[in-house]
Amino acid sequence: MPRARRIVGILIVLALIVAGGAVVLSSVSQGVFSLTCDELLASSDTMLNQSVRVTGRVAAGSVRHAPDGALQFDLVGTGSERLACVFEGIVPDPFAEDRDVILEGSLQPDRRFTVRRITVKCPSKYQEEGVTEQQADEYYRNKYRRGHPDSLDTAAP
Repeated sequence: MPRARRIVGILIVLALIVAGGAVVLSSVSQGVFSLTCDELLASSDTMLNQSVRVTGRVAAGSVRHAPDGALQFDLVGTGSERLACVFEGIVPDPFAEDRDVILEGSLQPDRRFTVRRITVKCPSKYQEEGVTEQQADEYYRNKYRRGHPDSLDTAAP
């Protein structure tokens, strides 16, 4: 009898370990990296084909429609490099050149960013009264900081 209890106990512990490992693996594989445009361009070799949330500004003069109907535009950060982006879908009304955006998608081997979702950051005229542009920018940096998987929590440093 004691041997049977020991085997049952070991099986229960193993089942818990396997279940815990499955939960951790599932949550890690579903994570989305949040990067600035500059960070994505700097680490492009390691970020290929991964789900990424990237922030930047739509480059002036870069928005164009391809013959197949796809929206093409360039995203820029603080540097001079540009990230070529392609989006097929309904474009949000406030989307425009020189607007800050948050893109969700993946970087392809040809260095084009295939966009699944576009979120346009609110322009400063919609900001809370008394909040400076710099404070709003810092808020978004903290909210969508590098390596922060799929969470919008701003409490963590």
